[in-house]
Amino acid sequence: MRCRSCTTDNPTGNRFCESCGTQLQLACARCGHDVNLLARFCGNCGGSLVAAAPPVKSEAPPKWGELKQATVLFADIVGSTDLVAHMDPEEAMARLRPAVLRMRHSVERFGGTVLRTLGDGVMAMFGVPRSLEGHALLACQAALHMQAAFAQGGEGLKIRVGLHSGQVASDPEDAEDGRGGGAHGVTIHLASRVIALAQPGGICITDACRTAAGPGCETEAMGPHQLKGIPGPVQIVRLTGAVTGAPHRPLTPETTFRGRKREIDRLIAALRLGEGKQRVRHEPMLRRRRILAYRDKYETETPPEREVLSFRA
Repeated sequence: MRCRSCTTDNPTGNRFCESCGTQLQLACARCGHDVNLLARFCGNCGGSLVAAAPPVKSEAPPKWGELKQATVLFADIVGSTDLVAHMDPEEAMARLRPAVLRMRHSVERFGGTVLRTLGDGVMAMFGVPRSLEGHALLACQAALHMQAAFAQGGEGLKIRVGLHSGQVASDPEDAEDGRGGGAHGVTIHLASRVIALAQPGGICITDACRTAAGPGCETEAMGPHQLKGIPGPVQIVRLTGAVTGAPHRPLTPETTFRGRKREIDRLIAALRLGEGKQRVRHEPMLRRRRILAYRDKYETETPPEREVLSFRA
């Protein structure tokens, strides 16, 4: 169970966090009501507390103080200010807290990390501090799960969600105590602008997020939008659904090679000058799929009879 205070994962059955000593509390996925750690059903709505699916496992333990590719998710309640305008702080918390807990559950169900709650919403990361295979697709699935949860039992509340994928720097000062909140980069600022374009009950994502998510998302184009503080227009799409069984990884390379200029130059030279069958040797970590992508890029410059490749790692 993950501690809400310091995000440390604790063994099942713990009553207090092993890292910071905070009492652990379980929340119902359907209504957000606090329940006993050993309870099987929610005392508020009667919903089952047994997980319907195994949690997403991260590829590595959490580590702050790195530069990573990640997907940022912002979600908030539509019209929350008008809703709590005439309430005192305790009443406002009682009204909005179950909704925020429901958002948190959707994020953590798909392996994300809630960096901070915003009173009427959350800011979450997929891929920081825990590395996640297919972080963009997982973030999109979390957003869809979030909207479905509010449509079924949101007590009349509607939310909007915005996502963007890009490079994020996590603050090294947060590395020692494991606490979140120290993430930086224009990716976060851009994601915070995207949410404003979403309609109540809707999800907006950038084209960068859609590309990173690959074929697993169903989207509708919304065209370019000029976002405050962002130079140049940003292509925005509306997320409408997910494709069952789609791979987490996009079909095309997400990034260029780093520090491989010598190898790529030799590959191109072999394709252009070689006669007959070419043999390309590469290190184990240099994936063949990405080498083939470079081959395809230059195939128009190479005669067809010279395009046969074999590999030996």
